[in-house]
Amino acid sequence: MRSDVSTRRNLIVAVIGASFVLQLTGMAVASAAAGALDPSFSDNGKRITRFGESAAGETFAEALAIQSDGRIVVVGAVRPVSKSLSRFAVARHTVDGDLDPTFGSDGKVLTAFSGHAFATDVAVQPDGKIVVAGTRRNPDTDVSRFALARYMPGGALDPTFGGDGKVTTSLGGASVGWALALQPDGKIVVAGSAIKDRRIVYALARYDTSGALDLTFDDDGRVTTTFGFGRGWRDVGIQPDGKIVAVGTTQLGGPVLDERFILARYDSTGQPDGSFGGTGIVTTPFANTFRGSQAHAEGLAIDPGGEIVVVGDYVTENLEGRSVRGIAIARYSSANGALDTSFSVNGKVRTRFGPSAFAAAGAIQADGRIVAAGGVSDPADDAFRWALVRYEDTGRLDPEFSDDGKVMTAFGIQAAATDVAIQADGRIVAAGSTSQLSNGFGVARYLAA
Repeated sequence: MRSDVSTRRNLIVAVIGASFVLQLTGMAVASAAAGALDPSFSDNGKRITRFGESAAGETFAEALAIQSDGRIVVVGAVRPVSKSLSRFAVARHTVDGDLDPTFGSDGKVLTAFSGHAFATDVAVQPDGKIVVAGTRRNPDTDVSRFALARYMPGGALDPTFGGDGKVTTSLGGASVGWALALQPDGKIVVAGSAIKDRRIVYALARYDTSGALDLTFDDDGRVTTTFGFGRGWRDVGIQPDGKIVAVGTTQLGGPVLDERFILARYDSTGQPDGSFGGTGIVTTPFANTFRGSQAHAEGLAIDPGGEIVVVGDYVTENLEGRSVRGIAIARYSSANGALDTSFSVNGKVRTRFGPSAFAAAGAIQADGRIVAAGGVSDPADDAFRWALVRYEDTGRLDPEFSDDGKVMTAFGIQAAATDVAIQADGRIVAAGSTSQLSNGFGVARYLAA
């Protein structure tokens, strides 16, 4: 089993067919080590948020965003125990970790679509409006679409977006939205997958500020790319020059398994950027064994200079021939997509953490250090915990971060972090799943100094 995140995502796919600086004082905080939970945040650094009737059902936290005033928005999905239709779930926290009473009902908002709905990413506009992307599936027709919702700063749906605050888009077959990015001009890019000719293809859609498809983006606002046996885009970002970078996993044909990172770069019109890897596409293998190569890209971060960091996992075998899963990170040049050889020895880093680990998301600090967040199997009881790993900008594990660069955080028996972000003051905020006994959105904040 890959992790709680994999189980959760498989469940979703099955149902489908997701400049405020905090000033803190106090000797306890000032003397704590980097990587320690921030005791000023909620309950000693951690918070679990439940959504009423969902307490005995299924609740998944998928992504987070930090507003300019320091408040934290977390999104995911809620499916009540009654197995009724799942809904977008949004929670907003104050800078101290409490639910924000000015947002929705006691800091929480649930949004229904005409079918199952799963929110998988979030971004905050400069005007404070919150954009959430994911997937909607109609259980009667078995058709799924990209789904978006935009909220006013107080949590009400924005009627200027799609007429009622919601938009759905088909890109062919089962269309699944996983990630979104906001361009500087306010346009919204959503990345995911679709089905064409019975194959999974990589799918992008771009919307204008009203929620309408942007017809300057490949004429109809939609772009699909076929390469190998695709799984769709898992994350998307905008470079400082406006070019769009999407990442995911591909499987190449051949006598042995060959799964690798795939990146593609598009220009502002949705056309492949030929300066990126020669064709607009770059693939990266991570581990070669007698069983083949396995590497899965899950998260993307772009630094102010445009350098691209991709995080995920790799699989190899130990001396006993057993599969071993670890964290995989690669850094690429913004000039041409080549691996950055100043990062480790060949632009790639593999990290063992516990018996099994993976990264679901990454973020870059102002000093260039890289934080990866995901899950790790605790050797004490084989339960999955949240995992944070920090690297120096050279790719070396950061010894200032919990002495060895690695942090494990318990959020129940089976849990994993799904997203991570850096506050303006450098503190690290992660969101993710908690165990079924807790069944809520998990949020934690860590010291970074």
